[in-house]
Amino acid sequence: MAENEATKRLLRNPTGYWVAAGALAVLGALGFNPNMMVSLVAVPAFLAALLSLIRNLFHGPAAIRNRGLILLAMTLLLAVNLAECRTRTWLLERHLAPVISGLEAYRKAKGFYPDRVDAIVPEFLQGMPRCSEHRPVLYLKNRKGPDGFDLTCVTFGFNKHSYDSVAGAWRDWD
Repeated sequence: MAENEATKRLLRNPTGYWVAAGALAVLGALGFNPNMMVSLVAVPAFLAALLSLIRNLFHGPAAIRNRGLILLAMTLLLAVNLAECRTRTWLLERHLAPVISGLEAYRKAKGFYPDRVDAIVPEFLQGMPRCSEHRPVLYLKNRKGPDGFDLTCVTFGFNKHSYDSVAGAWRDWD
């Protein structure tokens, strides 16, 4: 299959891939949803560059070097994207730790969890944090039995990150 002229120019000078990778890395730092979009762009670009590299192995060192640089750019982008997503998840858990502590303090003082999460404000928590500026913390009492609750944040797309009080652990789910 013949490559068109624009593709040939891009593969001779992969600077455009590096600029695009940098722009996508900056975009991914803006939040969970942009972070997801980076993967949707970077993975196909990585696969296209890998296939192009394999297909053009015998076209000389310049073709291999340029395609290798593109693969390196996309690999670095995906690694940064994964680290960014894990960091955001870790920060979200730390951000909501006072809510969990406030709910546990409420239960210790009153013998049960509140019906609404904002009932712990201001006695057990100074202010209610949000998952993001647009998304509140979702609270479900007694979902795991009489002594349990779930805290959930919609992180990106339809993905949710939840704390299960019975298990004492965070999990991702869709």
